[in-house]
Amino acid sequence: LFKSIIRGGKNIALDPNGGFLKNFYRPGDVILNAYDKRTEGWVFFNEIRRSYDYERLVNSIVQESPDMATEEWFGYGRLIFS
Repeated sequence: LFKSIIRGGKNIALDPNGGFLKNFYRPGDVILNAYDKRTEGWVFFNEIRRSYDYERLVNSIVQESPDMATEEWFGYGRLIFS
């Protein structure tokens, strides 16, 4: 990653403690962090364009029940979120 930065390459970095950003940030870099004033104005609703996007989101949050006896209740949870 460091060599790519030296060459001027584009990179994506997951930086949970902020050390990478602190050492390598350059003006013009794009930051996606709700707690950083320099962040881009991203919200997950911008990712939803069609009705099936809601379904995909809901299915990732409320997955299928491992037990068919309780799947009905899991389905209700998906219905509420969508």
